[in-house]
Amino acid sequence: MRLRYGDVMPEFHYDTPYQPQKSFQELTLGASPLAVIFLANFGHPITRYFLAKYYTTYSELIDCRLAVVVKSKPQVISAAFPPGAIPFEIICDPEGALYDYFEIPTETNAYKFASLESLKILRAARKEGYRLKKDQPQQLPLTLILAPGGGVGMAHYGSSLTDFPEDCQAIQRTVDHMEAGWMDEWDQMSALGFVTQEEAQDWMANRAEQEDFLQYQEPYQEQAEEPAPAMESVPGGGLQGDWQDNTAELLLDFTTLSQPEQEVAIPRDDLYKTTGEIDILGALAKQMGRHDLD
Repeated sequence: MRLRYGDVMPEFHYDTPYQPQKSFQELTLGASPLAVIFLANFGHPITRYFLAKYYTTYSELIDCRLAVVVKSKPQVISAAFPPGAIPFEIICDPEGALYDYFEIPTETNAYKFASLESLKILRAARKEGYRLKKDQPQQLPLTLILAPGGGVGMAHYGSSLTDFPEDCQAIQRTVDHMEAGWMDEWDQMSALGFVTQEEAQDWMANRAEQEDFLQYQEPYQEQAEEPAPAMESVPGGGLQGDWQDNTAELLLDFTTLSQPEQEVAIPRDDLYKTTGEIDILGALAKQMGRHDLD
C-alpha cells in the first residue's frame, strides 16, 4: 500500500528500545501533528548522522512531534543508549514489516541513488572503519506528516538516500508550509468516524468538488496573508545527566553499531521481552473481524 494524502494509517503495535507493544494510533493522538520518518537500520551512517541532527535541533519543533522508524532490534539501541537519551520516539521494525507494507523501496546500488551529502557521510564513515558491502541493499526513506488519529497530510517517498528533512527545523518548515486547514479537515473526518482509506478518500474527493464549485461561483479575491504570530520554541526535555552532553557525539560515532550485521548480547536483566516484529497484517485482520490473515 503506497501511502498518499488522504489515507488513514492502520493501527498496529510496535516496540521501542525501552517499551514493548505500544499503540501507533495512540502515538498519533495529540494537539499537534506527528512527523514519521522511515530510515535504514540504526547502525547505518546516514541514519546515525541525521539522528544526531534531529537530536541537536529538537527544540526547533514548535508544534510538531517526531518519530523515527529504523530496521533494528530494540535491544541493539537500548544497550548503547539509556532511557531519556533520545528525546523523540524510536520505532523498531527489525523485520521490515512496515517498509514492505507501505512499499518503501530498497536499492542494491548505493551510489546510483546517492546524493552529494550521502557520499560525504559514507566517506567519513569509511575513515572510521565502516565498510559498505557490494550490492548491500540500501533503504530509501519515507517522510509522513500525520494528523491526530493517523490521517496522512503528506507522504513523500525519497528518491535518494538523503531525500528527507535534514533536521527538525526542516520538519517544522514543512508543517508550516502545508495547506492551511488540513488539520481541521482531518478533525471533521474523525468526527464522522471514517476508519478506512476508501471512506477518507471519497470524503476528500467530494469536499474538493464542493470547493471547486464554490470557487467557480464566487469571484476570486486575493487577500493579504497575515504574518503568523511568533511562538517560543519548546525545549526537548527528558534528557538525563551527562547524556544530555554526549548523545550527539555517540550518535556520530560510526565505530559503535556501525555494521548492519552487528548484534549485541541481550542483558539478563532486559527491560522487557520484545516481540521482535510488527504484525501489521494480523492487526488489520482483527480490526476487520477476519481471522484468515492471522
